[in-house]
Amino acid sequence: MQKIIFLTIAVFAAFILSSCGGSKQDAQKADTVKAVFVEKTDTTIKETGDTAIVVKKVEVPKITIYLFHAARRCASCVAIGNGVNEVLQQAFKNEVKAGRLQLIEVDAEAKENTALCEKFEAFGTALFVTRTFQGKETRTDFTAQGFKLAKNKPDEFKQLLSEQIEKDLK
Repeated sequence: MQKIIFLTIAVFAAFILSSCGGSKQDAQKADTVKAVFVEKTDTTIKETGDTAIVVKKVEVPKITIYLFHAARRCASCVAIGNGVNEVLQQAFKNEVKAGRLQLIEVDAEAKENTALCEKFEAFGTALFVTRTFQGKETRTDFTAQGFKLAKNKPDEFKQLLSEQIEKDLK
């Protein structure tokens, strides 16, 4: 019985020593792996020295604010534009810089914008907050809030717009 235990311990020790003390050539072979098959498109391979690291990109929502307007703008239209710009500059500067949030002003009277105006059913001043995430687009129409609040209650308008953007960024 002692021989079996001794033999088992000896085999176990030999196994540990041979696996931990591999040759330098084996270690070099392991370190020279530079290509990894990656099935998903949301991953990248970063090489650091002799090794490759697979990094999974996390998709984040992107917000686009569409501000449609006519060539001539009334006081409310100007107030809506000013309020949107103030919110983006004051509260979401980093998101704009990172490309997660953008403002697109669209002249609704220009022929080149006809298709976009038809898509949003915007044929004058209109304001939409659009969230794109995982290939799906959701749209919040902020036109009524803009006309109701931007000129006479600008702080309330900016607060509501900020809350919508924060919600959509999550």
